[in-house]
Amino acid sequence: VHSGTFENSIGARPRMPRNHVDEDHNQTCSRGLHVCSRSYLNSFSGDRTVKVLVHPKDFVAIPYDYNDSKARVCEYLVVEEIDNV
Repeated sequence: VHSGTFENSIGARPRMPRNHVDEDHNQTCSRGLHVCSRSYLNSFSGDRTVKVLVHPKDFVAIPYDYNDSKARVCEYLVVEEIDNV
Protein backbone atom coordinates (compact mmCIF):
# COMPACT_ATOMS: atom_id res chain seq x y z
CA VAL A 1 0.00 0.00 0.00
CA HIS A 2 2.61 2.53 1.03
CA SER A 3 5.30 2.10 -1.60
CA GLY A 4 3.14 0.89 -4.47
CA THR A 5 6.10 -1.16 -5.72
CA PHE A 6 4.92 -4.70 -4.87
CA GLU A 7 2.46 -6.76 -6.87
CA ASN A 8 -0.36 -7.93 -4.58
CA SER A 9 -2.71 -9.68 -7.00
CA ILE A 10 -4.04 -13.16 -6.19
CA GLY A 11 -1.20 -15.64 -6.63
CA ALA A 12 1.54 -13.02 -6.33
CA ARG A 13 4.44 -13.75 -4.01
CA PRO A 14 6.02 -10.45 -2.94
CA ARG A 15 9.46 -10.92 -1.42
CA MET A 16 12.49 -8.97 -0.35
CA PRO A 17 15.89 -10.02 0.97
CA ARG A 18 15.53 -11.05 4.61
CA ASN A 19 18.47 -8.85 5.62
CA HIS A 20 16.57 -5.81 4.27
CA VAL A 21 13.74 -6.34 6.79
CA ASP A 22 14.19 -4.62 10.16
CA GLU A 23 14.40 -7.38 12.78
CA ASP A 24 14.15 -5.01 15.77
CA HIS A 25 10.80 -5.70 17.45
CA ASN A 26 11.10 -2.37 19.29
CA GLN A 27 10.61 -0.57 15.97
CA THR A 28 6.87 -0.48 15.42
CA CYS A 29 6.98 0.81 11.84
CA SER A 30 10.04 0.04 9.77
CA ARG A 31 11.43 -1.70 6.67
CA GLY A 32 9.82 -4.94 5.53
CA LEU A 33 6.66 -6.43 4.14
CA HIS A 34 3.85 -5.94 6.63
CA VAL A 35 1.14 -8.43 7.53
CA CYS A 36 -1.42 -8.36 10.32
CA SER A 37 -4.32 -10.13 11.96
CA ARG A 38 -7.89 -9.12 11.18
CA SER A 39 -8.10 -7.39 14.57
CA TYR A 40 -5.37 -4.92 13.52
CA LEU A 41 -7.22 -3.81 10.39
CA ASN A 42 -9.30 -1.32 12.39
CA SER A 43 -6.02 0.57 12.95
CA PHE A 44 -5.11 0.70 9.27
CA SER A 45 -6.67 1.97 6.08
CA GLY A 46 -5.97 1.10 2.48
CA ASP A 47 -7.67 0.77 -0.88
CA ARG A 48 -7.95 -2.99 -0.59
CA THR A 49 -7.31 -5.83 1.81
CA VAL A 50 -5.82 -9.17 0.88
CA LYS A 51 -5.49 -12.43 2.77
CA VAL A 52 -1.97 -13.85 2.68
CA LEU A 53 -0.14 -16.98 3.73
CA VAL A 54 3.24 -16.61 5.41
CA HIS A 55 5.63 -19.50 5.93
CA PRO A 56 6.96 -19.44 9.52
CA LYS A 57 10.56 -19.12 8.23
CA ASP A 58 9.64 -15.79 6.59
CA PHE A 59 8.64 -13.98 9.81
CA VAL A 60 11.36 -11.50 10.76
CA ALA A 61 9.90 -9.29 13.52
CA ILE A 62 6.71 -9.01 15.55
CA PRO A 63 6.62 -5.45 16.92
CA TYR A 64 5.68 -5.10 20.59
CA ASP A 65 2.70 -2.79 19.97
CA TYR A 66 -0.90 -3.76 19.14
CA ASN A 67 -0.82 -7.01 21.11
CA ASP A 68 1.34 -8.91 18.62
CA SER A 69 -1.23 -8.44 15.84
CA LYS A 70 1.19 -7.31 13.13
CA ALA A 71 4.51 -8.51 11.77
CA ARG A 72 7.29 -7.76 9.32
CA VAL A 73 8.08 -10.57 6.93
CA CYS A 74 10.33 -11.14 3.93
CA GLU A 75 7.81 -13.05 1.78
CA TYR A 76 4.13 -13.98 1.57
CA LEU A 77 1.63 -15.47 -0.87
CA VAL A 78 -1.52 -13.48 -1.76
CA VAL A 79 -4.46 -15.89 -1.68
CA GLU A 80 -7.65 -13.81 -1.63
CA GLU A 81 -9.07 -10.30 -1.67
CA ILE A 82 -11.41 -9.65 1.24
CA ASP A 83 -13.90 -6.93 2.03
CA ASN A 84 -12.43 -3.93 3.82
CA VAL A 85 -13.40 -3.92 7.47
